[in-house]
Amino acid sequence: MSRQQGLHLLAQGVYAGIRNVSAHDETDWPEHEAPEYLAALSVVGPWFEAREPVRG
Repeated sequence: MSRQQGLHLLAQGVYAGIRNVSAHDETDWPEHEAPEYLAALSVVGPWFEAREPVRG
């Protein structure tokens, strides 16, 4: 598996696990979870910026 594939899967997981839940669940999250979610997102951003274009 390549780093780009890993980025793709991580981004999908973060999106599904954070955004989708918050959009469809009325429950408030515990305050301590926000930094954990930001930490997960902080991995996606730099990897995305450093990615190599896929040709072909």
